[in-house]
Amino acid sequence: MTTTENKTEKIRKEVDEVKNVMSQNLDKVIDRGNKIENLEERSNALEQNSAVFKKKAKTVKRKMWWQNFKLSFILFLIFAVIILIIVIVLVAKYA
Repeated sequence: MTTTENKTEKIRKEVDEVKNVMSQNLDKVIDRGNKIENLEERSNALEQNSAVFKKKAKTVKRKMWWQNFKLSFILFLIFAVIILIIVIVLVAKYA
């Protein structure tokens, strides 16, 4: 082989290496794009699910508040009736 053929072969090998590197880089870019799309889809789903969770949590909080209020009110009424009965018994006894 002559020197020109050696140089040509060397340049051809370098071009092939560059092609391989560029091909790998393109594959990585495409893979990255797919991962970004997947991440975007998952984040959108998470956003929607969080909105539903927030709404349900608010509903449960309101329901529990009313349940607690009703229980407190009933206990207050029972306590008031007991006090009223004691007062009536004492007034009737000493009247």
